[in-house]
Amino acid sequence: KLKEVLLSPIRSFGRRIDVAHKLGILGDKEEVLFKIVKNIRNKFAHKTSVSFKDENVAKFVNQLEPFSAVGHIPMTDKAIDVQSMYVGVVSYYVAALFIRTRNAMNVGDLGTRLNMLRFFATKSDMKDESEKNTI
Repeated sequence: KLKEVLLSPIRSFGRRIDVAHKLGILGDKEEVLFKIVKNIRNKFAHKTSVSFKDENVAKFVNQLEPFSAVGHIPMTDKAIDVQSMYVGVVSYYVAALFIRTRNAMNVGDLGTRLNMLRFFATKSDMKDESEKNTI
């Protein structure tokens, strides 16, 4: 399994998500989250006239609501609300991954680093709604 993962090209964002999940660096919930983010990113990358007001973009962003650390707060402007949800959720998880990998870099050998990253990925999957909403 590891040989297959390491020998295949990992140029695309989707492939990087798959590799990180197979290595245990991303938990199951984080894999789902980043695949949603990938879909949103693709909407903006492949069209020049797309915005957070588009229903196709909002549909994907609304799927991020369960990952929100503070919950969904309705605003008067739907586009601002959708964009705020996206920025908030992505910022939270990117920061968490940054801290996780930064801490692992301080550990001596590669095997221990990978085990540490897997440990934190497992912990992120175990958070329930009550823990998430108190952050």
